Amino acid sequence: QVFLEMLRHSLGLLVLLFLVGPLLGHFGAVRLNRGFVIAQLALALAKTAYMISAGIFLRLFASFLLAAAQLWVAHVAWSFLRALRAVPRERRAEMVAEGFEVERARMVYW
Repeated sequence: QVFLEMLRHSLGLLVLLFLVGPLLGHFGAVRLNRGFVIAQLALALAKTAYMISAGIFLRLFASFLLAAAQLWVAHVAWSFLRALRAVPRERRAEMVAEGFEVERARMVYW
C-alpha cells in the first residue's frame, strides 16, 4: 500500500526524468559520446524496471508490453555503445569534426 502511494506521487517526476533519456541518446549518437549513450541506457533500464514494477503492483498488462518495447530500446542503445567502444576516441573526434555523413541507401526490391 505504501509503495503504491509512493508510485503515484512520484509519477510526474519520473516522467520528466524518463523524457531526458531519448535526448541523451540523440546527443550521444550525434556527437558519438559514450557518456551520453551510457546515461540513456541507464535511464532505459530504469524505465523498464519501473514499468515492470508498475505492471506487477497496479496489475496493468499494457505496462508489460511497454516494458518489452523499452527493453528493445535498451538493447539498441547497448548495441550502439558496443559499436562506439570499437572506434578509438581519436577517430570519433575526427568523424564528428568532419561532419560525417552516411550515404543514402537505395531501396532494392529483388
